[in-house]
Amino acid sequence: PVIEKYPISYVLVWRNAREKENHYYAPYPGHPSAADFVNFYNDPRTLFAGDMKTIK
Repeated sequence: PVIEKYPISYVLVWRNAREKENHYYAPYPGHPSAADFVNFYNDPRTLFAGDMKTIK
């Protein structure tokens, strides 16, 4: 919902490696924002690296 009204073409997720031991690229199962990330992932307008093999 936060970016829904904007024509976003690219979103990057990252972590601060070595600065925080429990810092992840994206929410892990059980994280408070995990459900939101799953909704984002399942949105037909998103494309993840694993989807690239299906695009020709």
